[in-house]
Amino acid sequence: MRLELRVGRVAVEVADNRGMPASLPLDLARWGLLAGGAAAGVGSDRGIDVDAEMGLSFVDADAMAELAGRHLGSNLPTDVLAFPIDAADFAAHGQTAGPTPPLMLGDVVVCPDVAARQAASARRRLADEVALLVVHGVLHLFGYDHAEEQEAEAMRAQTSAVLARLHAQ
Repeated sequence: MRLELRVGRVAVEVADNRGMPASLPLDLARWGLLAGGAAAGVGSDRGIDVDAEMGLSFVDADAMAELAGRHLGSNLPTDVLAFPIDAADFAAHGQTAGPTPPLMLGDVVVCPDVAARQAASARRRLADEVALLVVHGVLHLFGYDHAEEQEAEAMRAQTSAVLARLHAQ
């Protein structure tokens, strides 16, 4: 199942690419609006004032394990992966004369099966875990990281701000 939507100047293509029947129902519109709102909000903080596009996909554990194997060197499914394209270059985007194609932010891939296990372990609602992962992935598209403590703190603060603004707890 696929859905295309727009939040401000950010177009989001949301896809449920899990095998059927999927054990956890997903509200693609809800998660697409959250991803688009996070991107638009982070973008406005950092100067995005152009049209942009991004993808948000939900996959099963097998597909996520395959992606993790290719990109992380691990054969275990992870919760979220982000594949930035040119979001880090948004400040320079559109600086040339004439029409500019949309900025390609990149793709975020979430595994609801892993999210469900993490939510149970942390004793929080699945919706809160999925929201956290969607925002986390979007922030990675914009260059946020958590390899160093200072980066991790900035990412946690931005995640909290976005969730407070866009996700009803």
